[in-house]
Amino acid sequence: MTFLLWPTLESRLGWKDSAVPICTADAFGLGAFAVIGTQKAVELGLDPIMWPVVGLITCTFGGITRDVICLQNPRVMYPYRTLYATAPLLGSIAYTLLMQKSLVDVDTQVAATISFMVTFTTRVLSFNRSWRLPHWKNDKDLVWNEPIMNTLTYDESEDEGSAASLENTTPGMPPQKIQM
Repeated sequence: MTFLLWPTLESRLGWKDSAVPICTADAFGLGAFAVIGTQKAVELGLDPIMWPVVGLITCTFGGITRDVICLQNPRVMYPYRTLYATAPLLGSIAYTLLMQKSLVDVDTQVAATISFMVTFTTRVLSFNRSWRLPHWKNDKDLVWNEPIMNTLTYDESEDEGSAASLENTTPGMPPQKIQM
């Protein structure tokens, strides 16, 4: 359904994948799948340490698989994007802690609702406030929000022969060419 509707939403409404309705619907789906995946781990009798792992896998591996098949870097792993996998991981951890009878005695539906809200709220806040995980810019500096951009160029000049080069155009850094 998304495959059929997306071109219309993009052309008529000007929506990008970062539009508020898209991000809100995505946060809703993340919350639901975090709960569903974690509950499935409980039903299967897995060790409680695995419950958040299964909740996280349920939420993220479909998108990772899509990106790998399309020969793209998985969007979940882009360090300069807002928190994505962190939200369902926190929600699944909340469910796990609430379902541990030794810690608290909470009904399954209450634990599921709280888990959903933790996931949904974390994701919505992450794109409203641009929350990101830290990542390494180079060997020395830790940065929070700058993407690393590389441009691949192919030179067909007759003087030097054909050569490809990769140019690093990271903001705030001088361009660096790497001959290939």
